Amino acid sequence: MPASQSLTTGVRIQITTGDLSESAIPNYLEHRWGTASAPIVFNSADGPGRARLLGDLNVFDTRHLYLTGITIDSPGDSFHCERCDHLLLRRVTMDSNGGWETVKVNQSSNVFIEDSVLTGAGDNVVDFVAVHTGHIVGSDISDAGDWCAYAKGGSSRIVVDSNVFHDCGNGGFTAGQGTGFEFMTAPWLRHEAYDVVVTNNVVHHTQGAALGVNGAAGVLIAHNTAWTVGSRSHAIEVYLGGRSCDGDVAGCTANRTLGGWGGRRTRRTVDPERHRVDPQQPGGQPRRRIQSLGAGRRPGCGGRPVGQRRADRPPG
Repeated sequence: MPASQSLTTGVRIQITTGDLSESAIPNYLEHRWGTASAPIVFNSADGPGRARLLGDLNVFDTRHLYLTGITIDSPGDSFHCERCDHLLLRRVTMDSNGGWETVKVNQSSNVFIEDSVLTGAGDNVVDFVAVHTGHIVGSDISDAGDWCAYAKGGSSRIVVDSNVFHDCGNGGFTAGQGTGFEFMTAPWLRHEAYDVVVTNNVVHHTQGAALGVNGAAGVLIAHNTAWTVGSRSHAIEVYLGGRSCDGDVAGCTANRTLGGWGGRRTRRTVDPERHRVDPQQPGGQPRRRIQSLGAGRRPGCGGRPVGQRRADRPPG
């Protein structure tokens, strides 16, 4: 498979029933540019779950990569894709067995997770940072120390529909959270997430909120069901998001020059307005259904005028 050139003939790797040891897996893949007519496919040839990889996959700058039916049962983070475009995970099973994250995707576009089972993270099972356009649908996502899943870092146009989130610490799914300013991509440099639709999901057995909005804009949460959630807090949370500069001062300065909200060194917060929560969805704690923290005054050095209370419109 040639590197750094667009494929004219697709590559389909059929993996037969059995286990592939970590040493048998080329766990790092970069600069492989599939196309819509010539994608790169890793498929479990004998049906979903029959081919099992016992090591992780780390992918960089790769396009039209489709993983279908395979299982990754790794001792650490199962799958990471950075600067990828058109990534599909369909009917996969991934267990990081207590690794930091199970699926991490950052600075990427057109990312689709469908009909999969993802589990076993010390932090988050699914972590989207600066992911633009995609969905998480029909999947079972569980067993994380923090949120089961979130989309943050300016992620935009994400649909989260018909999933089951369960047995996680901080909560089920949140749109936005907190991000190092340098990891965000223009023009989505202000809010933690934009235009996220969270519908028809089931959330149960989370210590924190079933669903959340942290510093996001244009979020719809509707027709979800939750029970046995918020044992240490609340059922739904609407909070400020976090923003920090995590060491790349030049990157933070560049994003701030472009009009982003964030400082060069110290932690800032962004405002969670422009969202909608459907109060009719059933929850496990009806008397403490929603906890909201409104925006207060913010220092002008964070990139937003002092005293401005209303967020501007999202890009696009």
